[in-house]
Amino acid sequence: MLSLNRLLSVSALCALFCPQASVAAQHIDLGPSTGIALDQPRVAVEVYIPDPEQSLGPEFFNTYLLDTGSQSILAQADAYADLADSGYQVEGSFYEQGVSGTIEFDVSAVYSFRFADTDGLPYVLEDLRMMSHETMLCGFDGIVGMPAMVDRTTSMDLRPMEDAGLMEVHFPEALPEGNGHRYSIPQQLVDWPAPPQEPGALMPVYAPIPFMEVTLGHGSQSVAGTWLTDTGAQMNIVSTAFALSAGLDESGDGSLEDEILWYEQICGVGGTTPAPVIFADRLVVPTAEGVDLVWTDIYLLLLDIHPDIDGVFSCDPLTSGYLERLWTGQYGYFEQVHFDFSLDGDDTNDMMYLDMNGAFDNVVPEPGCLVLLGAVSAAALPVRRRKGRSAWN
Repeated sequence: MLSLNRLLSVSALCALFCPQASVAAQHIDLGPSTGIALDQPRVAVEVYIPDPEQSLGPEFFNTYLLDTGSQSILAQADAYADLADSGYQVEGSFYEQGVSGTIEFDVSAVYSFRFADTDGLPYVLEDLRMMSHETMLCGFDGIVGMPAMVDRTTSMDLRPMEDAGLMEVHFPEALPEGNGHRYSIPQQLVDWPAPPQEPGALMPVYAPIPFMEVTLGHGSQSVAGTWLTDTGAQMNIVSTAFALSAGLDESGDGSLEDEILWYEQICGVGGTTPAPVIFADRLVVPTAEGVDLVWTDIYLLLLDIHPDIDGVFSCDPLTSGYLERLWTGQYGYFEQVHFDFSLDGDDTNDMMYLDMNGAFDNVVPEPGCLVLLGAVSAAALPVRRRKGRSAWN
């Protein structure tokens, strides 16, 4: 229990450093981020010629990553070989940028593209050119990006993960009813420019990608910025400048070298590259309902992807809590995640909806100086940090 003198000291600190302390924000303390996505959404695909219909494969149950961070569609490695064996034609090339740099891809002839949800229900994109590459660039047969999700509602059901199953993916005609614990996070779809191309380069199917507001904080510092919403990422990513602004430079030497915990080899468009892992106290996402969602003990990849990208919000926060089910007996922070990009071009209403596990839906007021008080309290306690390496591959 705090003594009266301690309470008076705390009040004085609030008066000195937090003149807006009487103005309360609301937040939900979800708990620690797992540090890596326990699962990611996937779909089955088929490439075909529609008239007369001729399937080029790949096998309909090949696993493609459903990736909000990708602007196009990609087949790679064995899936690419399956297509080529069935007559898949390449008519040009295209340079694409990813987390590991820029790489040249093949661009296909014009085909129809079928993708299926967990129940096998098919959806079709007509008359498109897709990208392909003969080598493996990530741990999936391919990537199905935003062309499959614009003008559509996409639902990720995380509840099967409670029993160590895989999340389900569905494309409902309308946004499903919530569970009474729904929070909505505005998304801004951005027509991200393609990298410079060779003269006469063919353009594959291309779609805008979603960004959202995220605040990263450490100790008494925090900073808000624009992060890419990326279901294709397993870990959150932060740029160097943003990490410094968020107070992650604990040594105060203007560098983050002393804060690096370990390195991870990350794979994606552009190949494989090592990236340092650093730690932050909290990641905060504001909702349209006026309630901030707060994850704690955040592990991030330190990577400068592009000057206009402050960070990447991955599948890690969305699937967090399911690993802890082993000792808590309850599933993770969210039951379902819905991306609603179906609003007829009205990009002011594009949303990510989170149907929260009701056990975590505990809204509490947050005085303006709570961050400072947390920093004062934390000064006497060791920061909880994971030992060793993560499960990232």
